Amino acid sequence: MAFEGIFRSHFDLATDKALTTGARSAFGEGRTHSLASALIYLAEALLFYMVEVLNLVVFSVTIGSQLVAFTANDLNRLLQLDITSTDESKGVVRPELAGGINLNNIHFFHPGRPEVPVLRNVNLSIDDINHLCDHVSVVSEHPNLFDAAIAENIWYGNQANSDYDICCAATTMMVMHKLEVMMMCDRIVVVDGGVREQGTYNELMKRKGVFASLASEGKRVGEW
Repeated sequence: MAFEGIFRSHFDLATDKALTTGARSAFGEGRTHSLASALIYLAEALLFYMVEVLNLVVFSVTIGSQLVAFTANDLNRLLQLDITSTDESKGVVRPELAGGINLNNIHFFHPGRPEVPVLRNVNLSIDDINHLCDHVSVVSEHPNLFDAAIAENIWYGNQANSDYDICCAATTMMVMHKLEVMMMCDRIVVVDGGVREQGTYNELMKRKGVFASLASEGKRVGEW
């Protein structure tokens, strides 16, 4: 029993050393295991993200190719159109025209307001009917332009026109109230239920009639 204290001290020393070594090893193993587990989960998250992006790309390409396949026939028909020779603005049958156009005593009113006549006893003469037909066209309220230059849009349908003709193209008949544009017109027709006056801007202003009165009043209030 005299050696019990000695053996106990040696035992305590050995167990303390084992405890210290085990604690250090446990800390290192814990860090290593945590890092390994984190890397595994990060790799799985990255893999899921890449698969999601890959699926998005694959589905986008697949759907896009299907849409292109659906429209391939229409695109081929569009590409095969002959854009160099069109007669849409010329027509196929054009009868010979002779003489002029005379509008005599024209009366007009809207069916919903028969008590308010729009035109009363309108008389108008157009001598050169061929010139009129060459310059009459239908313009929609909402014009559609092709994906091209403005000159090419004007040129479409009448490729016989030169660049000079396109630059000189102008509306030959219009309904307006802009005084600046009226000054550039060759002929102004004042309509108030009927034709009240006709002539150029300077001629109508010299007459001091209906047009001159409207122009002066419009300048005064700033509406013309």
